[in-house]
Amino acid sequence: MKKNLLLLPKGRFRHQRGMQVIDRQAIRRVMREIKKQRRDLPVDYGHESFRSQTAETAGRLLWNSVHETSRGISGAIEWKREAIERIRSKKFRYLSPVLIFDPKRSKKDELYIERLAGIGLTNHPNI
Repeated sequence: MKKNLLLLPKGRFRHQRGMQVIDRQAIRRVMREIKKQRRDLPVDYGHESFRSQTAETAGRLLWNSVHETSRGISGAIEWKREAIERIRSKKFRYLSPVLIFDPKRSKKDELYIERLAGIGLTNHPNI
């Protein structure tokens, strides 16, 4: 099952390291990086793939489906059957983008967002 979803909304969002500013410039940087890498991004359970090399994925964000909208960045996720069952049974409720920022370019408490590293299927979303 593939469905086009809003993955990264525009706005300002609190994070433990500062304010995530997702403006037009950040959206353009993220889009440029996705198109440059030309690879699907992992969708995992609770951001586990950033803690373990053997973490299971729930699916994958199809890089060539990602596009900018007036609301942010949208794209299609190709879900595994198990993930679809977990979503339908409401075991997981939210998508949470994993954003990489550059601390050298960040100003005060505003994080300079450079790229999207993946998406977490979680009950505690980043955004």
